[in-house]
Amino acid sequence: MKNSLVIIVEDDAPLRQGLSDWLSEEHEVSSFGSAEEFLLALNDFEFELGIPTCMLLDFQMPGMTGVELQSTLRHSNIEFPIVFMRGNAQHADIIEAWRGGAVDFLLKPFTGGEVSNALSASFSKSALLKLDAQVVQETDSPIELSITHREAQVLLLLGQGHR
Repeated sequence: MKNSLVIIVEDDAPLRQGLSDWLSEEHEVSSFGSAEEFLLALNDFEFELGIPTCMLLDFQMPGMTGVELQSTLRHSNIEFPIVFMRGNAQHADIIEAWRGGAVDFLLKPFTGGEVSNALSASFSKSALLKLDAQVVQETDSPIELSITHREAQVLLLLGQGHR
């Protein structure tokens, strides 16, 4: 089993297949022809296993756009780095993707080197996200405070709505 996952969401079948074939030499790859197709398969992924994951996401697709998918994932608390791909991006498009948390933006046609660089940056960000999650889990333990019996009674009454 490979130690990283690249999710490709691209409506251009030859580009999607080419990326999938090439990237599968080094990464686990899952590819989808639309955002909706990816969302239908979302429950098949085991993100909690901690496998570094990133997404190559087409910006403009029929149906749900890449930015709409990015927003849907963020609202579902599914977080991994996203590299957008677009044929003719406008500045406003790029800004919208960056504000949503994109780590890179590739303009089509792109080279293999550009994809490799974007994925390297993505996996670095994925590792940082994993470390952040571990820190949060480690600090979620209850804090022990020593309080008197009377202070505990007052807190209990306050919690019940008494003033």
